[in-house]
Order: sequence, then structure tokens, then C-alpha cells
Amino acid sequence: MKRVLACLAAIVLALCLVPAGYAVWELPFSVDSQAVYLFHVNTGTVVLDVNGSQRRSPASLTKMVTALLLLESGEDLDTVVTIPEHLQAEFDFIQSENGSDADLKIGEQITLRNLLYGMMLPSGNDAASVIGDYLSGGDLDAFAVQMTEYAAALGCEDTQFSCAHGLADIEDGNWSTARDMALILQAVSRNQTLLDVMGTAEWWMPLSNMHTEPKTYTDEETPAGMAYRVRNTNSMLVEDSTVYRSYIVAGKSGFTNQAGRCFASLSRQGEDSWILVVMGARRELDDGVTCATRDTVAILDWALERFATGQAPEETGPLAEVPVLWNSEADMVAVWPAQTVTALLDKEQPTEWKLTLPEQLETPLEAGQTVGEAALYINGDLVGTVPLEVRDTLSRNWWLHFTGTHSTGQIVLLAVAVLLAVALVAAVAILRLRRSIRRRRRRKAAAAGRYLYRG
Repeated sequence: MKRVLACLAAIVLALCLVPAGYAVWELPFSVDSQAVYLFHVNTGTVVLDVNGSQRRSPASLTKMVTALLLLESGEDLDTVVTIPEHLQAEFDFIQSENGSDADLKIGEQITLRNLLYGMMLPSGNDAASVIGDYLSGGDLDAFAVQMTEYAAALGCEDTQFSCAHGLADIEDGNWSTARDMALILQAVSRNQTLLDVMGTAEWWMPLSNMHTEPKTYTDEETPAGMAYRVRNTNSMLVEDSTVYRSYIVAGKSGFTNQAGRCFASLSRQGEDSWILVVMGARRELDDGVTCATRDTVAILDWALERFATGQAPEETGPLAEVPVLWNSEADMVAVWPAQTVTALLDKEQPTEWKLTLPEQLETPLEAGQTVGEAALYINGDLVGTVPLEVRDTLSRNWWLHFTGTHSTGQIVLLAVAVLLAVALVAAVAILRLRRSIRRRRRRKAAAAGRYLYRG
């Protein structure tokens, strides 16, 4: 268990680095579920949060933690377990609560793999108890503590478990929130074995020492060596169902009288992955599909139609033009995004860019030089920022710079000073020239005198 929690600590640290996402949207239709939490995995965006932090009974959503603890324990799934006699009281309790089961028997020999399918597909409470008993060495209370610690390591802020299956409610010490269940389902999404199990529509349980004869079905022949069939309570996986959706990857249902109908689902469409948890749906439907499932279908259909991961800005041109100073060829320069932001884009709501730029730019400018920043807002909340750059190299004209940075009076004074300096230099040069001429004349005269004397 310590090894599992150590691994989870690293996962939680990574999750903490995921951006919190932006402001939640409002559904354009009503739902029956009392708590809704919709999370876009790719961008860390919480799209819907209706009572997402409200403490509720999670019912059989609890079983996702039991399954994760089994798969992360390192146990070989082909290990054969004998269901112990001391679980008889637990089995009697499940029956008294009208809890769903996988038709397991005390003393039955069964593999951990079949227990996993028996727990996750028909939501067998008996299978969950056997798994918890096996992993804890016969102490289901200790296993519930492990479950709670595991959830806390995932970042769950208000989750406590008192059983392996979820038949217990809040007053029994078993509670969670839609947000916390989304975090647990995110852990499920990283376990391909569990995804495969939860994405299976039906599974055949094998003959055993307690199921020695195959069950007879009118619609299908029981395969050789098999005893009976268990089916997934997730009707979104069933192709002939009115709520079948090809984008659903995995789901887990749950129900107690206090919890109402609950459903946690993972869906994928293209590059987008979604986690949705609905809890507390009460109304029942005539076609056998629960309101929790109906709400899930309606919400996901809406989300997958309206949102998609994309790169922003989507424009191929510059975001703005800024006046440029002291260039003889251009008085404006285009400003471009230096990179893009990966964001969940709302097809019905344009992205908003807020630019931070100087009123004007001074030359010289080099292509690729950062000159500002653009902040992307979606649904009124900041998503990310990108630097802004120029893509033109512009030199500085010294005269334009000089005249643009000095007043007329300063220019006149400088011009007078320059003229005086030039006049002074000219005067000095003239004096030196005159002196040079006189020296040459004296030298010539002296040379001429020496010549006459010798003659």
C-alpha cells in the first residue's frame, strides 16, 4: 500500500501543475441530477460545476477505488481466491439491502480477474467485498481506510469510504463529491486494464466448484466452460440502446435510496477526452434508462458539439499594427503572436484577445524581437498568454531620430554651435595656413641669400 501511495504522490504533483481551467458554463437545458461536474482532460478545463463540491453518497461509484487498489497492488489477476466463510454476514447484508451481485457463493473458487469483471459490470457488491477482503487480509474496515487514503492521495478533498462497494451512505461514513469522483475517474483513465474492463458490454463467468452447470439463455448459447453471463450496467455501451454513444470509453453507475442515480463516465472524441460525473438523479424513466444516464448523454452530446481543443489565435495574420518611430521607409509595423495557446475553444463564443503593447515602437527593430504580450480570454476568464513579436527588421534614420528627440530651440542652438565650431576650426586652419606660407617664404628667402653670397 505504501508503494501505491508513493506513486500516487507523484501523480498528484503532476495534477497540481494542470491549469485550473476557466469559468464554468451554464447548461442551456435542465437536468434531473442534483450534482454535475464536467471536466475537459486535455486542457484542465472545468466546463460544468453544479454542486460539484457538495458532499453526497457515491453509491457504487465507490467500486472504482476498489478496482484501482486491486490493479495497482501488483496482484496477478489470474490468482484463484476462495471466498471465505467469514464473508457470509457481508453477503447477507448485501442481500438484505437488495444490492446488486455477481451471484458469488461462499466457498467458491474464482480468479481475481473474474471478481473484477463481476464487480465492475453488473456492479456486484459481493465481488467488491471479496476483493477488499483479499487485499486487506480479511479486514474490510482496514481496506476502507486504505481506500480513503488512496482518494486523498489523488487530491480528493472531501471523500471518505467505509466499505468496498458503496451500499453504505453518508450516515454510515461513506461519502464523496462529484469533483472528487472526477479525480478518481481520471486515475481510472490512466489504467488501461480497468478501462478495458469498464468498456466491456458483457462477460462470461466460468464454471466453478459452486457453479457446476451452465445457465441456459434463450437469446444466446452459453460458451463451453462458462457458467453464466454478467452484463454492464452502462447502457451507453449497448449498440441497440437508445442511449448508445460510440464516444463512450468507460462508465460506472451507482444507486442507493439516499444517493439517487449516479453515473461517472469517460468519453473521447478525436483529441478530446471528457470526464463527467452526475449524482443524485431521482426521476425514473419508462424505457429502463435512468435519468443519470439520460443526463450524461444530453450533457456530453452538448459538450462534444460545442467545444473542441484548438490552437489560438487561429488567425494567420498579425494581431495589430503599431506606429514605428525614426524609420525612413515605414511608419507602422505589424505585430504577430510568437506562439499559440492550446485551449478548449467554444464554437459559439469567440475568443477574446487583450493586447499589451506600447503606443509606439522605437527603431532599430530586429525580426523576432518581442514587443508585447497577448492574453487569451474565453468565457470571460484568462486561459493563457503569448508573447507578441515583429517580423520585420527596421533600421534607425539618425536624422529622423535627432529631429524627433530634440526641440526646435535645441536644434537652432546646436546648429549655431556647429557653425561656430566650424568657423573656429576654419579660422584656426587659416591661421595655420598663413603661418605655413610665411615659413615657406622665409625659408626660400634665406636659401636665396646664401646662394648670392657664395656667388
